[in-house]
Amino acid sequence: MGSFTKGVTQLLRGAANKYDKVLNDAGGYEGIAEKVQSNGKRVAGLTAEALGKAAGVTTESIGKAVRTIDEAARDKGADVYVAELGRTINSKTAYLRCRRCGQLTPLTKEFFGHLIGGATIGMGMYAWLAFIFAGTGFALAICVAIMIGGAAIMSYSKEIIRWISSRYDCEQCGQNDWEIINGDALIKDAEMSSVKDSMAGMIEEMKQKYQAELERQNTLHQQEKDKLKAQYEAERQKLMSMYGNDIRQKESYAKNTPCDVNDLRELFWKSLQTCTTEFDVYVPFLGYVFKNRLLNDVVAALKRGVIIKIRCGLTDDAREEEKLRQVIQEFCSHIPVNLCQNLHFKLDDSHAKLVIVDEECYILSSMNFLSYTGEDFVSKDGIREKWDELGELSVNKTNLLYYRQRYFAFENQV
Repeated sequence: MGSFTKGVTQLLRGAANKYDKVLNDAGGYEGIAEKVQSNGKRVAGLTAEALGKAAGVTTESIGKAVRTIDEAARDKGADVYVAELGRTINSKTAYLRCRRCGQLTPLTKEFFGHLIGGATIGMGMYAWLAFIFAGTGFALAICVAIMIGGAAIMSYSKEIIRWISSRYDCEQCGQNDWEIINGDALIKDAEMSSVKDSMAGMIEEMKQKYQAELERQNTLHQQEKDKLKAQYEAERQKLMSMYGNDIRQKESYAKNTPCDVNDLRELFWKSLQTCTTEFDVYVPFLGYVFKNRLLNDVVAALKRGVIIKIRCGLTDDAREEEKLRQVIQEFCSHIPVNLCQNLHFKLDDSHAKLVIVDEECYILSSMNFLSYTGEDFVSKDGIREKWDELGELSVNKTNLLYYRQRYFAFENQV
């Protein structure tokens, strides 16, 4: 027998002699797993039977258990998966896990014996250690770690993985990309996965509830709108049946009312005589009406506090503008000075005819309100019948405010 073989035999015998003491110190088989992690050398002398109990379930049984757990997880959910995994996985055992498909294999001496090949049934502790030492070529410390299992294997995980990868492919996916992980880490991974799945489930449930509530609120909102619309339509129909003619007349008036020359004449003078806040006139000429008929009604309106604005002119010739100024100055000379502050003029070059009364109505027409009276008149050929004019009276407040802002946002500029 060579010196190398003798050295191994002596080592094995020394370990065997310490078996009884180690077993007692470990507190029986129940304390073996703890002692394995804290003092690997002392546990090296345990018999194959003791190591078998500390190592956990066999490859076949763990594979079957994992398949059962996966089925339970699909049927019952992640919480059941974690619970089943916690009951099946030995927290003190090291496992070989495929990085590709996740298959688990417990790293027991039986697993190494299967990879090495040869009959291992009934082998004692000495035989197992010698068998692994000779079959793997590992250093003696690694062989002892394999016998101990659990955390001891984790210390030499790189060397063991290299050796396994060269000899063993995953039975499930055919790959050989391995990692070594202990039972505690497996259970924690499963718990973390369960938490993530639970959170994802809760978020999805909240999203679904929010969407359902949003749809419900939209439905209620639409129903309320439809209800109000139906009530409005019913009320409108009721009013139309009771006051249909009056409503149609008011609606017609609220749009625009056509006017002939007589209507325009009466509307102009009545509006000037009854206005209360502002009276605006836009005409091209300051003729007969302005010079001979307008003064008394203008003074009366100014005394009521009415603002009067007149925009006039149809020329850009300086001489014609000067003539207009003289006509305006002559008109203002007959008005008390204290009233003139509310009377404003602006010269323009336009043929527009527009009257705005307070914020009540406005008149658009063809009639030159400050030059033509709208009556029969005398010409060199005798009495001439008044010529016709046309226009519209409107109470459209939007347009009224637009015209006033556009054409009468001025103070005296003459």
